[in-house]
Amino acid sequence: MVVSIFKNFNEVVENAKIIEVLNDIKTGKYINIITYLRKSLAESKMEAYERAKKSLPAFTPSASFKGGRKLEFVTAYTQIVVLDIDKLTKEQLTNAKALAQETPYTYSAFISPSGNGLKIFVKVNSSQKNHKEAFLTLQKFYEEFLSLPIDKSGKDVTRLCFVSYDTDLYLNENATVYPVIATEDLTPYIVQNSEVITEPPTIASNGFSTENFSNDYLATYEHCVRFTEKKESYVNGNRNNFVHLLACNLNRKGVPLPTAMGYILSDYNFDTKEVATTVNSAYSNTHEHNKSNLSISPNGEISKQSKSNKSSEEDTDEEEEKPSFIDRLETFLNYRYSFRYNVVSGKLEYKPAKATLWKPLTDFVENSILREILKAKVKCNINTLRNLLRSDFCEQFDPFKDYFDNLPDNEDDTDYITELANTITTTKQDLWIECFKKWFVAMVACVTNDKAINQTVIVFSGKQGVGKTTWIEKLIPKPLKDYMFSGTINPNNKDTLIHLAECMLINLDELENLNRTEIGTLKELITKTHIRMRKAYGHNNETLPRRASFAGSVNTAQFLNDTTGSRRFLCFEVEHIEYTHSIDINLAYAQAKQLYKDGFRYWFNQEEIKEINHNNEQYQARSPEEELLLTWFEIADRETANNFINTTQIATKLAEKTKMNITDGTVMKLGKALKKHGYLRLSKKNGYVYAVKELSWEEVDNKNKEKEPPPEPPKPPEQTGLPF
Repeated sequence: MVVSIFKNFNEVVENAKIIEVLNDIKTGKYINIITYLRKSLAESKMEAYERAKKSLPAFTPSASFKGGRKLEFVTAYTQIVVLDIDKLTKEQLTNAKALAQETPYTYSAFISPSGNGLKIFVKVNSSQKNHKEAFLTLQKFYEEFLSLPIDKSGKDVTRLCFVSYDTDLYLNENATVYPVIATEDLTPYIVQNSEVITEPPTIASNGFSTENFSNDYLATYEHCVRFTEKKESYVNGNRNNFVHLLACNLNRKGVPLPTAMGYILSDYNFDTKEVATTVNSAYSNTHEHNKSNLSISPNGEISKQSKSNKSSEEDTDEEEEKPSFIDRLETFLNYRYSFRYNVVSGKLEYKPAKATLWKPLTDFVENSILREILKAKVKCNINTLRNLLRSDFCEQFDPFKDYFDNLPDNEDDTDYITELANTITTTKQDLWIECFKKWFVAMVACVTNDKAINQTVIVFSGKQGVGKTTWIEKLIPKPLKDYMFSGTINPNNKDTLIHLAECMLINLDELENLNRTEIGTLKELITKTHIRMRKAYGHNNETLPRRASFAGSVNTAQFLNDTTGSRRFLCFEVEHIEYTHSIDINLAYAQAKQLYKDGFRYWFNQEEIKEINHNNEQYQARSPEEELLLTWFEIADRETANNFINTTQIATKLAEKTKMNITDGTVMKLGKALKKHGYLRLSKKNGYVYAVKELSWEEVDNKNKEKEPPPEPPKPPEQTGLPF
C-alpha cells in the first residue's frame, strides 16, 4: 500500500509505503517538531501551535496521488479508512487506544500530533467509489465499540493525516479486512471504473434510504461541508446555525432537497424534526436555488458559470490556503534544527535534529544555515533569518529553572549544607555555619525568584595558597559553570554590569584593592534588584532581574574601609580549607531549594546583624581620626567623665596634641566614630556634647604599655644528671 506525502497541503513530495510512514512516526523522525507543537499547546500558545501544525508533513492514508490532491489525481486507492478521535483526556486516550487494539479490524493506531487525539486505520474490502459508505459503516461500528464520537472528516478520500510521534504506535499487518460489502458483490470492483455499478439502496442510521440522495452530488456536498466549516462550527449551541448555512449552500449549488436532506440527516442528525425543519427553511428561498457562480461536477471539478446572479455569500477555493514563505522557512528549520532562546544569557542556542548537545548560535553558524536554506530554494535573507530566530519561533529556556526543577527531592535528613560549610575551618565556626546556610539558600532564591535578592557577600580572609578561590568556584554545579564570573563589577561599564543578570555567582578577587568609594558602589550593587540597560546590538532598553550572588577573598586582615557600616559583608578568617572534598553539590542545592520552599529565613534580623558587625570589627580599617579619638578620649558616663565637649572641640584638642589639620571631613569622621563606639551624648543649650574621659600624655603612654604583652622570661637551661 503506497501513500502520498505532501508539503504545502497540495504538493506531492514523494510516494512511500504506508509501513515506512508509520515506522517514521514510531521511531521519532519528527520528534523535535512534535515536541515543540505539544509544548506550545500545553502552554496555550495557540498561534505557535497552529503555525507548527501547518509546517508538519502530511500524507493521504486512503490513496496515492500524482500532480495534486484532488480526486482526478488519484493513482491508486489503498482501501484504508482513517478514523479520527479528538480532544480526549489522558485517561480516555489510553483506554481508547487499548480498546482499538482489541478488535481484529484495527490495522494501526497512534496518538495524534496534538497529543490528545487518536488516529485509527482500518482496511476495507470496498472500492474508492464506496469510501464514504465504508467510513460511515466504520464510524458507527467504532463509536459503539469505543463509546466515543469519531470526527466525520475521514469520509474524504483526499483527507490528509499529519505525521506524529508515538513510540507505542500499534500496527497489525495481519489485521482482518472489514467487510463493508458482501463477498459476492466484490466481482464488479476488481477492475475499478470499468462499468457503472448500480448499488442496492442501504438504510442510513437515521432511517432515510440512501437511494434518496445520489452519489452524483457527493463531491458538491463535501465541498459545501468544507466551505461551511470555515464559517461556522458544529458545536453545542451552534448546531442549528451550522445546519442552516450548510443547507443554504447546498440550495445555491442546486442540490435537490431530498438529496440534501438525506446527506445532512446522515451526518448531522442531532434531532430529526429540528434538522428537517431547518433544512426546509433554507430551501424555502427558491429564488436562490442553483444560483451559485460555481459549478461542481460529480468528479469534483469546479468550473465557472455564466450566470449574472451570484450568491450573497461568495465561495472560496475548497483547498486549504497555501502556507506563506515564512511557514516554508519554519518548516525547513524545524526539520533540521532545534532552537531555543536562553533568557539568562540573552543568546540563541541550537542543535541539529539528531544531536543532544546545545551550542551557541554564532555568526558562522547563522551563515551556514542561511546557505542551506538558499540551496533548498527557500526564500530568505540573513535579516529575515535573524528576525525569525529572535521571535517566539524559538522556545524560551531558563538554565537555572531547568537545573533546579530537575534536582532530586531532598528525601533524607542529611544536612549537606552544614557538611559543605565544615569543609572550611574558621576562627568562628558556629557563626560561619549559620551565615553560610543563609547565604547559600539566598543564592538559590536569587536565581529562581526575580523578586528575591541575596544582600550579603561571603568574604574569606587568610594567607595565599590555602584554596579560597578554588573552594568558591566549586560552589557552582557543572551544568551552570558558564554562569560564574571572576573579577570586579564596574557600574559604569555595561559589559561587566550585565554579569549581575547573567551570572549565578560573582567572585570578587580584587576586593582588598577597592577604595572607600568603590566599596560604597559595591554595596549599592549588592542591594540592587534590577538592572535597566540596553544590551549590545539591542534596540530597546530592558529591565533585567539581578540574579548574581557575591563571594570574595582577601589576603590582608583589614580591608573594610567604609565607616558607614559593613553588615553586607560576612567576613571570616580561614584556618584550613578542604577544597578537594567529595560532597555532592547537587544534594546541597536540593536541600537549599527545599529550605527555600519551606519558608526558611535566609535574611538576618537585628540581633544577627549586631553579631555580624561585631565580628567585622577586626576587619575594619580605622581612619586616623577614629584611632586618635580612641587613644586620647575614653568612653565615660556623667560620673566618670572629666570633660563634656562637642565634636569640634574634640577635633581642636586632637589637633593641639598631634598637629592634625581640622576640616569638615575631620569633624564628620569624628562624629561617626563617636556614634559608632557609643560615647554618651548629652543635650545642652548650645547643642550636643559628649561625656569623655580625656587622658594625659602619661596615661596614654601607660595604656599603650599595658597593651603590649610582657616579654617572656628566659628559660633556664635544663639540668642534666652528672655522669658519675
